Amino acid sequence: DGDPGRQIRILCHGPMTLAGSEKIARFHGGVHIFESDPEAPLDPKLDPPQRHIYADQLDLHLEPTSRRLVRIEAGRRENPVTIHLGGGIRVEGERLDWSEGETQIRLSDGIVIHSEVGTFKAQQATVLTGESRCIVSGGVTGSLQSMAISSGTPDPEAESNWSVDAESAEFHFAEGQLMSL
Repeated sequence: DGDPGRQIRILCHGPMTLAGSEKIARFHGGVHIFESDPEAPLDPKLDPPQRHIYADQLDLHLEPTSRRLVRIEAGRRENPVTIHLGGGIRVEGERLDWSEGETQIRLSDGIVIHSEVGTFKAQQATVLTGESRCIVSGGVTGSLQSMAISSGTPDPEAESNWSVDAESAEFHFAEGQLMSL
């Protein structure tokens, strides 16, 4: 579900095929999914907004009678499936899954979170796109560049590298910045 007065758009640079018996709409080649104002022009030449999802191929599974969207799947072909959270922050994985009624997107296998303060790896990720929150699990590792702490208080003049090694972690981003880990 998008925000009221908004719609979800799919921009695809390749063909779209409909598998009637399977009730699947398959988008091939450079697929971008994003939220948009319904009054915004439908111009495929415009770049997607900073906050969007990218996949080489995307399958939309529809309910046979009503054609309601019940599941989204995407898998890596040439490029990882990527959720762009804005400000250069992106979460990459091999597979994307979403089911009707969920407020989160699941990425699995070979998760990498890229941000300007560090890179983190894991096996699974649950991304709450509306909250710019990412929960990762399965051998989380990474490095974080942040301000140093001296005498128990942050020192904005000095930077320090932190090593992250955990079974699970939760990242919260706002305006392109890592707010908490």
